[in-house]
Amino acid sequence: APVHVVGHSFGGVVALHLALAGRVPIRSLTLIEPVAFFLLPHAGAQAAWLEIQDLGQTYAARIAAGETQMALRGFIDYWAGPGAWDSMDASLRAQIARSAQKIVLDFEVTFTDPGMEAMRALECPVHLISGGRSRIPTQRISAFLAEQIPGATLEIVADANHLLPVTHADMLRAHLLRELAD
Repeated sequence: APVHVVGHSFGGVVALHLALAGRVPIRSLTLIEPVAFFLLPHAGAQAAWLEIQDLGQTYAARIAAGETQMALRGFIDYWAGPGAWDSMDASLRAQIARSAQKIVLDFEVTFTDPGMEAMRALECPVHLISGGRSRIPTQRISAFLAEQIPGATLEIVADANHLLPVTHADMLRAHLLRELAD
């Protein structure tokens, strides 16, 4: 039976690629700030493209140099705000640090372009959710997908940033329960 698929951030990219592969029947696709950076050049968002390329290259260089803590601090602070890494619980930092090498590979996937024709051919209902205080690259990606995918909708949560599922969990849960009720 067709399934509802929901993904946030890198999970949003995975969900999008799952839908594009066409191997799983999808009833609906909900993408929360998908980091589909490959879309930025298509959207004419050059400054956002350069910003995110710099983030990825800086992160990868720091990891390659063995500067894992510095790489993660820059990455987490970019998405959650200055000081976010240092204010995290030590056990959460340790959990994230175990994924440090994988994040380099995740960036490669987010820059891999499956082509705009595939996006425009999506037939399942697509709902995008973005934070009004999020970084420009993810705001632009969400808006661009909403423009390019026939029938797609975009909801902006004005006071949220990229961590919307954490900071607005109750709102998101209620929204998903309504959207996915059928």
